[in-house]
Amino acid sequence: MKKLLGILVLGFLWCNLSYAEISSVIKKNFTKSCIASAIQSGAPKDLAKKYCACMINYINDNMTTAEYLELERKEIEQPGSFIKNSIIISAEPYCLDKIG
Repeated sequence: MKKLLGILVLGFLWCNLSYAEISSVIKKNFTKSCIASAIQSGAPKDLAKKYCACMINYINDNMTTAEYLELERKEIEQPGSFIKNSIIISAEPYCLDKIG
């Protein structure tokens, strides 16, 4: 009975972690690289900051940490796969519309 209870408790902890908010480190790294990329593409710095903040918030609301990390792993293996993800595809027009 104790083993079953232990398994249940650990299972609940695992589930809670997988749906936790994306960590601040991931958010910071994403935002930093997003802003650099947007500025390199010709966007003004203030607009790039707003866009990237919207993107990471959208990602945070629509992906688990595990899903995001898997997406990053795929991007390393297959460059360009990040921008082909359905959540990223839907985030772009949403954020562009939101920042006006």
